[in-house]
Amino acid sequence: MAAIQVDVRRALDEAGPENAAMIIALTLEDSHQFAAEQAAAGNYHALDAVIAREEWEKEVRMYRGFHGLAILEEPDLVDEIAVTIQADTEAKAKAEHRPMLFQCAACNGHFNADDCYQVNCEHYYCDGCLAELFRGATTDESLYPPRCCGDTIPYEDISIFLPKELREHFEGKREELDDTNRLYCRVPTCSAYIGVGLRFGDAGTCVKCDAKTCVHCKNAAHAGDCAQDQATQDTLKLATEEGWKKCPKCERMIELTFGCNHMICFCRAQFCYVCRAPWKTCLCPQWDPNRLLARAQRVADREHGGPAGAEQVQAAAVILRQRHQCDHRPRHEWDKIDGEHRCEECADTLRRFIFRCPQCRLQACMRCKNNRL
Repeated sequence: MAAIQVDVRRALDEAGPENAAMIIALTLEDSHQFAAEQAAAGNYHALDAVIAREEWEKEVRMYRGFHGLAILEEPDLVDEIAVTIQADTEAKAKAEHRPMLFQCAACNGHFNADDCYQVNCEHYYCDGCLAELFRGATTDESLYPPRCCGDTIPYEDISIFLPKELREHFEGKREELDDTNRLYCRVPTCSAYIGVGLRFGDAGTCVKCDAKTCVHCKNAAHAGDCAQDQATQDTLKLATEEGWKKCPKCERMIELTFGCNHMICFCRAQFCYVCRAPWKTCLCPQWDPNRLLARAQRVADREHGGPAGAEQVQAAAVILRQRHQCDHRPRHEWDKIDGEHRCEECADTLRRFIFRCPQCRLQACMRCKNNRL
């Protein structure tokens, strides 16, 4: 086994991204298949052997980051065998008085109870992936607040599982991430966040460079009414031409690419894309007919493996109208579609498989399915 590991490490160090992806997938597939065969035969390894296999799989996964590959392109082989061997595994573990192992929803590794955390949807996250989820939420707002299957993961419940440095960083970012009217230093080389406690009247003071910024126009603090600068005027003009809208809560620019007029912003505000009123408080149409037909055409073409006919497109449009307020639950009942596909949330290309919501037909990678939607 040691000799094989040395050969795999050498191959991964020398391989390009495409070859590395293939080597990683095949190595993990072999490891999972071997574990499945041993478990199905009732031939359970000693705990140290199980841990050694998990450490090897974790090392192989780390090469994906080195090569810049998508994190979640791994075949879900463990899920496919879990139903048939889980009960026997649990009984065997109890009989032998050895710790139970739980599968991480992110990396698919197996960990004992002391090294993982179960969230409200009953998924488990190992300490490393849980930390990565909270670290990612500080730089990617589509992951904030950290959640799984649509349910927020309470920070207060899991903070003890996070490294001290990450806890301090996350707590320092929470005010900024929760702020619906953020203010940043007007100095381009600074751009530090100015907290609510540093804003007095119409201006906020930067703690890093001491510059004062207007809380309304975001330019230098001034007396009298705000006058929008040319850059802001140009942005608003472009937004009008492209049909973009501002979120009524956090003022972000948002573009509707497909779906109904029900918008959910990164800040979790829900509003009508036509008039920006809170959702279900206006009389605007729920759909733009052109967008609806374009989306129906795309779904029908994809599911029929080529250009779909008019009847197939209309049938897809009917389903989209009926299920436009889909909350994508329950997540564990999503269909797994083999082959190369593109995630409709993050736009990553998944080479081996993707998940599809059986209600609204949205296709998403595992990370988006569990942590973004």
